[in-house]
Amino acid sequence: MYPVSTTLLPYQSPKSRAKILQILLIVNIVFTCISMIGEWIAIGVYSDSANAIPTDEETLMAEGLTGITGILFIPVYLATIVVFCIWIHRIYKNLPLLGAKNLRMTPGWAVGWYFVPFANLVKPYQGMKDAWNACSLDADQGDLSWGERSAPGLIKWWWGFWLFSNSVSKLVVRIYNKAETTDELISAAKLSIFSGLIDLKLTVLALILVKRLTERQEKKWQALQTQEQNFTSPFGFEPDSPQMGNVQGQPLSFQMKEDHSSTEPSDPNFKWG
Repeated sequence: MYPVSTTLLPYQSPKSRAKILQILLIVNIVFTCISMIGEWIAIGVYSDSANAIPTDEETLMAEGLTGITGILFIPVYLATIVVFCIWIHRIYKNLPLLGAKNLRMTPGWAVGWYFVPFANLVKPYQGMKDAWNACSLDADQGDLSWGERSAPGLIKWWWGFWLFSNSVSKLVVRIYNKAETTDELISAAKLSIFSGLIDLKLTVLALILVKRLTERQEKKWQALQTQEQNFTSPFGFEPDSPQMGNVQGQPLSFQMKEDHSSTEPSDPNFKWG
């Protein structure tokens, strides 16, 4: 378990980052569709070829669209990775303000585990599941450890397609690198289309997950703010009053003023009876 910092920063909404990420994911879908069209063109060119090994002209015709799409897609793909990282970091950074304690990872490691070999097969899934559960409005699982809490089907499907997509993509690269004949290139193009279909499903699931987790965190924060506004102190203080010393974006804290009034009488000639 990672300790929660005793200094809580103000709540910062993840909505703006989520919107940028959603736009980039939609652009990913567009590029994937164009790439799949390019692969269909390649299959047609290679199928019509009378040569066992395609000529340079046939290769240019077959791979022209996919090549251009691939070059243009690189900056979009990198931008998507960066924005996803800063989005999940913001989501995790807000969790202590929502009452989450003893989380299994810090905001930094919620991002970092995606880049650690072998650990990235499990840890990112755990992080996403914990973030989802920490934003729950239902307190029924409050006494369970993070590992014992269930994950929704959306996260399970997203993670399953993420693992499957990475495996198939690596296979496509290996087959394409070894393909030389037209038949081998046709098989590689068909597998690439299959990989594209998996990527489309994964991207759609990611879109839904980003939208729902962001909304879930916002609703949890709004619910806590509503409870704070309706809170009545046993000492008679109202929320956001000077006595409460509440700061927007931080949990309530009581600041009791000391009574510095003297117990000594003000008259110097006064004598206790």
